[in-house]
Amino acid sequence: SKPMRNMVQDNVTPLLVDKVHGECLSRISARTMLTKAWKPCFWVFDTPSVLMVFRERQHYREYGMNPFLDDDTRGYLQKKRIELAANYRCTPVTRKPYGHGDQVQMLYHFTIEEIRDYGAVPIIKFADRELDVLEEIRKAVHTVVYDARVRRQSKG
Repeated sequence: SKPMRNMVQDNVTPLLVDKVHGECLSRISARTMLTKAWKPCFWVFDTPSVLMVFRERQHYREYGMNPFLDDDTRGYLQKKRIELAANYRCTPVTRKPYGHGDQVQMLYHFTIEEIRDYGAVPIIKFADRELDVLEEIRKAVHTVVYDARVRRQSKG
């Protein structure tokens, strides 16, 4: 018999076909940005221009496969939904130490910002020990934003 964890992942797999997704650390809420706390997350481009962030992969499975969830429960499972547009940008990926004492670790990180009339506003921050994990999400976000800018310019 399969271990339970593999069964859960097998149930998620059909939802993720042809979708860019991954796991890393994030700062989503005003509280985590203020306290500078990194929290694990699961992110997925549910449509080509919508980035959805969940606390964990299992929450995405519930969100996508359970037709009986009410709006409040769906809202709880989905930590953040970002409809990317031409007025978003990614900061460059940088690396710095996080933590205190024995808990210090070097993390790569970047921020997705929304550009408004009064300046850039941080929307979400992502971090990971591995650069390639962040490069995947950053490249996907950058592609969506670039395409939105091209569409906006072609409209004149």
